[in-house]
Amino acid sequence: MLHYIITLKPAPETGAVVAGFPDIEFCHSDGDDADETLLNAKDALISALEIFIEQRQPVPSMVGEGQPSVLLPGLIAQKVLFLNDMQAQGVRKAALARRLRV
Repeated sequence: MLHYIITLKPAPETGAVVAGFPDIEFCHSDGDDADETLLNAKDALISALEIFIEQRQPVPSMVGEGQPSVLLPGLIAQKVLFLNDMQAQGVRKAALARRLRV
């Protein structure tokens, strides 16, 4: 499974908790407390990864060990790994379909 490192910081002016992902600079979220922030951050992370996928960009696949992180759902994690492997091999969707005889 893929874990994405997350940073959680309090926002003193509002009392909210703000989250960010060091490997995906444009992905941020917030919430009233840490638990709500983590739930919102997971949704924001999935949306950010969809942008990488739509733009056919390599998806960061950082695994955070011993640090606060967000676990991707299994299906999303497999999609990220699969698409990164396709890009690394230079395989496009049409070529994959031919290989699978679809």
